[in-house]
Formats: sequence, structure tokens, C-alpha cells
Amino acid sequence: MKNFARSIGCIAVAFVFLFPSLALSAEKDSMRVVYSAFDFTLDFQVALEKNFFAEAGLDLTPVTIQGGTANIISTLYKGDVNGCFLASSGALVSVGKGIPLVQVAGIGIQTFDFYVRKDSPINSIKDFEGKKIANFPKPSGPWMALQNDLDEQNIQANVIFMKSYSSMLSSLLTGQLDAGIFTPYVLAGNEKYLRKVHTCAISKYLYNSCGWWFKREFIEANPAAIEKFVQGLTKGREFIRDYRKEAIAILVKNSKLNPADFKEDIFLPRFDLPVTIYQYGLEKTNETIMKYGLIDTKLDVAAMVEPRFAKVVDQPY
Repeated sequence: MKNFARSIGCIAVAFVFLFPSLALSAEKDSMRVVYSAFDFTLDFQVALEKNFFAEAGLDLTPVTIQGGTANIISTLYKGDVNGCFLASSGALVSVGKGIPLVQVAGIGIQTFDFYVRKDSPINSIKDFEGKKIANFPKPSGPWMALQNDLDEQNIQANVIFMKSYSSMLSSLLTGQLDAGIFTPYVLAGNEKYLRKVHTCAISKYLYNSCGWWFKREFIEANPAAIEKFVQGLTKGREFIRDYRKEAIAILVKNSKLNPADFKEDIFLPRFDLPVTIYQYGLEKTNETIMKYGLIDTKLDVAAMVEPRFAKVVDQPY
């Protein structure tokens, strides 16, 4: 019996020695990912809350960074993280600066919208002339979306760059600003004070190409980890679709806002875009950021989207 056990042990050791890749495949994959708790990253937040990444066999460390797109790009450059959520403009600027990022999952249909107080005389972007408008700094998607519209209509607005929705909202409600950019969850509880006056024309391209980006070298070395990441993300997206109330509760908790402010009909992100739409959005974004001198090269955007991991959750575009 001892000889039999010894023989089995020797066979097992030999198997691991001869086929190390099979032995390593049982190990848990790991990654560090940057994200911010916005409504359009609710899929990620749900996946964390419901342990969907862990269930997929992924040891994921979420990293939060203050300071917006520029600081995320800086962190990527330093090599502290493997991937992140980025607006398409920020991702393309990163690639243009020599950081080889690849998109493994996009987001959904949403727009960049600007609001004013209910009693404001502003009714459209044409009334932004000379007014104080709160927005996020470049190279963010909101910056490019608004600047493009202002330039197209030859409007000279006083754009105030801020780094958080909360500071924009308080400044707008106290009369220090004339308009500001907000998303549906930021508006929760404030709809009676605000009204929408402008949706940026290139929102469709910018939003439809934002998403989750990873360093190319990490993807090539860890395809199983990326597969597990997208698997967890997909389950988070399906959860948002199938369990709205619980998804809203997760959004409320992470946003640190009043649960009573959130209504059942609040807009939640939709995740229904195939990779061809991401690529088209990236192409249009590439054209726009070249116009503003953020990069001077036309990039091969098709090579920046990894189709083997993409999953369509809801409806075709």
C-alpha cells in the first residue's frame, strides 16, 4: 500500500513538472483596477457587492483615485494598476502618450447633459454666452463634448473646471454658477430645483466608446484574468437589468446620498453595444481630440478593442 501511495505521489509530481500550465490554471487570477463610484460604473459596483468577480475565480483589488482622468493616466503610467475605467478621450490620449491600452468591455447609452436652476433664464446652449458653466477638466469626455459644441456655435462661455459633481451642484444651487453637467444619479432629489437645457451633440460617440481598459501586456499575459473580469462584469450588468431595486440600493449606498431621493424610474445604465459601435465611437473621438491637439496621430482604433471578451447583455444597438 505504501509503495502504491509513493507511486501515485511520484506520478502527481511528474504531471505537475511536465504540465505546469495545467497546474497553474487552478490558481486564482488577480488584478488591480481603478474605478470611480458613478452610475455608469454600477456594473462594477454590483459585481463587487455581490462577489461576482470572486465567484468567477478572480482576486480583484479595487483602487480609487482622486483627481480624475489625469491622475488615472498617471497611475497607469507608473505601473501601479493593471486596468481602469476611462472615458474614450482619456484612453486615446493615454495610447497617444505611449501607454498601450486595450478596451475589453464598453458601457452603454448615456449622454453628457447640462442643467440650470429652474428659475434660470438660460434655455439652451446659445444662452451660455458669458455664463459660468461647471465642467470637468480636459482630457475628460465632458470637457471635449461641451467644448466641441461651444466652438461649433461660436459661443464664448466662462467654463469653470471642477473635480466633483457635489461641488458643482452646491455651487449651482447657491447661485455661484449658471449651469453644470450632471448625471441621473446626481440629480436624485434635486429634480425640483433643476432642469436640463443642453445635451452635447457628440455624446453618442464619446459615451459609446468609454469603458474598461487594460494594459495590452497584462491582457496578453493574463487572458484568463480578463475573461473572469468580463464574466463578473456581465453578471453585474444582468443584475442591474433583472433586479432594479437592489441595484439602485447599491448605487445609493456607494453614492452616499439619501435613499428617499432615488425613484424606481431613475435611469440606470444600459449595456447593449457590440464592439463595432465602440470602434466607431473611438474613431469619432480620435478625430475630435486631434482637432483639439490632445494627440497628433490617427490611431488604429480597431486594434484597441478586444472583441474576444465582449458580451452584449441587452438589446442590439
